[in-house]
Amino acid sequence: MTAKMGIARTKGKGNKKIYLRIFIVIIIVASVINVCGLTVGAVFLTRSISHAIENDMLVAIDIADLYVTKEIELLKIKAAEAARDIRLFFEAGEREGILDRVCAKYLMYKGLGVFSETTLLDFCGQFSVSQDLLHEPFMQIAFAGGQAVSTTMYSLENDLVMYVSAPIKDGLVLAAVLPGLYLSNKVSQLKFWQSGHLFIDDAEGVVISNIREDWVLQRRNFIELAKTDNRYEWVSAMVKRGIAGERGTARFSVDGVPRICAFRPISSPTEEWFVGIIAPLNESVLSDIPGSILLMGIITFILSIIAATGAAIILKRPYEEADNLRRDAEIASISKTTFLANMSHEIRTPMNSIIGFSDLAMDGETSPKTRDYLDKIHTNAEWLLHIINDILDISKIESGKMELENIPFDLHKLFSSCRTLIMPKAIEKGIILHFYAEPSIGRMPVGDPTRLRQVLINLLTNAVKFTNTGMVKLHTAIKNISRKNITMYFEVKDSGIGMTPEQIKKVFKPFAQAEAGITRKYGGTGLGLSISKNIVEMMGGTLSVESTSGIGSKFSFELTFDTIDVADDEMFEKKVALNVLEKPTFEGEILLFEDNVMNQQVICEHLSRVGLKTIVAENGKIGVEIVKNRIANNEKLFDLIFMDIHMPVMDGLEASNRIFELNTGIPIVAITANIMSEDMKIYKQSGMSDCMGKPFTSQELWHCLMKYFTPVFHEPGDKHTQVEADVELQRSLQLLFIKSNKERFHEIIKALEAGDIKLAHRLAHSLKGNAGQLGKIILQQAASDVESRLKSGENKVTKEQLQTLETELNAVLTEFSTLLDGCREEPEFQSYPDKQLLDEESAQKLIEELEPILKMGNPDCGKFIDGLRLIPYDDDLKIKLIQQIEDFDFGPACITLAELKEKSKLC
Repeated sequence: MTAKMGIARTKGKGNKKIYLRIFIVIIIVASVINVCGLTVGAVFLTRSISHAIENDMLVAIDIADLYVTKEIELLKIKAAEAARDIRLFFEAGEREGILDRVCAKYLMYKGLGVFSETTLLDFCGQFSVSQDLLHEPFMQIAFAGGQAVSTTMYSLENDLVMYVSAPIKDGLVLAAVLPGLYLSNKVSQLKFWQSGHLFIDDAEGVVISNIREDWVLQRRNFIELAKTDNRYEWVSAMVKRGIAGERGTARFSVDGVPRICAFRPISSPTEEWFVGIIAPLNESVLSDIPGSILLMGIITFILSIIAATGAAIILKRPYEEADNLRRDAEIASISKTTFLANMSHEIRTPMNSIIGFSDLAMDGETSPKTRDYLDKIHTNAEWLLHIINDILDISKIESGKMELENIPFDLHKLFSSCRTLIMPKAIEKGIILHFYAEPSIGRMPVGDPTRLRQVLINLLTNAVKFTNTGMVKLHTAIKNISRKNITMYFEVKDSGIGMTPEQIKKVFKPFAQAEAGITRKYGGTGLGLSISKNIVEMMGGTLSVESTSGIGSKFSFELTFDTIDVADDEMFEKKVALNVLEKPTFEGEILLFEDNVMNQQVICEHLSRVGLKTIVAENGKIGVEIVKNRIANNEKLFDLIFMDIHMPVMDGLEASNRIFELNTGIPIVAITANIMSEDMKIYKQSGMSDCMGKPFTSQELWHCLMKYFTPVFHEPGDKHTQVEADVELQRSLQLLFIKSNKERFHEIIKALEAGDIKLAHRLAHSLKGNAGQLGKIILQQAASDVESRLKSGENKVTKEQLQTLETELNAVLTEFSTLLDGCREEPEFQSYPDKQLLDEESAQKLIEELEPILKMGNPDCGKFIDGLRLIPYDDDLKIKLIQQIEDFDFGPACITLAELKEKSKLC
């Protein structure tokens, strides 16, 4: 028994040892597994959390960029408003003390300075404005028409300041002064973790915004500090990456504290800064990982003694937490996507730059392959910008932030621009376009032409897109007209694929198409009709749709506009010449810059009689574009340019400079009534080759032309024929004088009463030229006296001068008044008893030959007048077209010809 008990005790001790060994082995194995598992888990957890932190910081820095960019844009807006106020004071003739008044209105600015292109004109405020700012890049941006915010710099009083520039007008620029800590005070309000903060550095690495004011005031530059102190090498490397335009993260130590930083360039296009977020790593969740792992190990060790499964459960926790962090990162990514969608209007700025620079690149000399790439870049950028604009428009509409303009507009010009845009795609698909706008004679609607055009373009684009054969029609009719407003009906109709009733119900929903397959087959975002519907409703109308599947669709709406009375367009000067018997004959083409119809007629007639072709530009901007288009299309350049000096939109001096910049080598001759010695000096200094005064004689013109053309031959003229031609031209000019100048005196008085000295000066200048062309010397002198008194931009005209002008103008109008009674509507316009009407084929040929000449604004279209009277179509349209051609009113004439051409197809 005792033996058995001993054996039993020995066995018990052995079992205990075994149990102890098993226990120890289990503990060791469990510990090894736990240590390995926890170590691996800690590594993965740390990396996952670290990656999530960097992602969160990148999202945060994008939001910070939005905040900073908005602050910069707000500063620019306020500066632009201040510039506008200054401009209004200047235009009103007020100069004394206006900067103090404007500065008091915009409290954020501590000083204002007004610069010309050469000097500081005036300044006010607690900080002085230095003349040296004139050469700063941010000021040059403003002189070019943009806006910019400067980096921090020291004022004349050695205070830290910043500047915001904005163009005023006529080469003047405003520099608004901000305290140097302005942005710091703004962005220091934003915190990240406990002590993390935003900072902004400029393109040189100088700190311009930081929570540490001393760094900003000292304009600390870590790039420069790193050159002498290796403690700042890592900070310097991060700053260099930010300056290079990189968006990313970096880790380094500042004052012995490990820190993490996210940075990116700001979105503002004119400030080459970058914004960053910097925070100590010990404030992140990474600092909690060591303690958490230790606690986890202890708990796991205790639980491993009880059960091995406890260890597995504990080991799962890091992965579960990592998965949660990944989900958080995905949510952050979704938030980022939403953020970018809300930033669509910010994306438009670089998109516009892409389109603009690709346009500029295509204007230069490039290889065919490169031009093809640029063309594709331009096309796709425009399409992307269209999508972005649609997204922005729909968001504006839904948020109630879309505003409508209220300005006068020409409905015929609006239709013409729509037709120009839609025509290429319609021609490509073989679709007939029909446009008609019922005229509102003497009245012009007031509204938002840009948004109305957007609606019509959306409707027309859809109509052409979903029509494979047939016709697309844009039609407007006047439903009601009163003294103050007009109600118009708009309709876009097509013969396309049409829609079913079910499809019509959802056609106006955003991001929706009539059916799922349409987007894939026809393309588009489904935003156009939704935007159009909302815009029409904002204008007070309702967009309706009628459609039948397989037959076509019709979209229509009615809008009521306020109206204004429309005065006769300003007519242009002409001149009677060619009173000699011999004249030279030349070969070549001349571009004439001239805004006066009478002058256009006279000069074109002169040039035509000596064999030269003429293209007319109504103002400097149009003429410059004509020259650019010829260069872009590799067409033959003009042999000579005649340049009027006083023109609307863009005057002759500016237009000449633009052409000289193109390096065409085309000689430019000034043709103007202002030929005083000081004027001649200005023309010569601007690079013009010659100057010819108005009015001029045939001999003067021929003498000028001989400098630039070699005569083909000289031909004797028929004196009787030329005299008859001069008499007819003289009669035409007298008639034009009555039409264009019967209200001229009242127009001058009205402009003076409104304070529009520039307009009054131009009207007097035009009247002086008209009178000179017709030999009315006394009236010419009276108009010249008024003009000279307005030349300085101030109204120095006396009552006696105005009375003399009115008296002399009425005398000339009375002398020519018999012409007005005898030129109403000639019988030959209505019937042609002694002439054979043209047959259908000849009439169509005449219209086809006239159309391109009329679109070019070529006065040779006047040679088609006799033929137009004999075409067998609508007499009213023929009379209207002939009158427009005789008045050199080429834009409306193109529209009338299109109507006549369309009606001829229906005959």
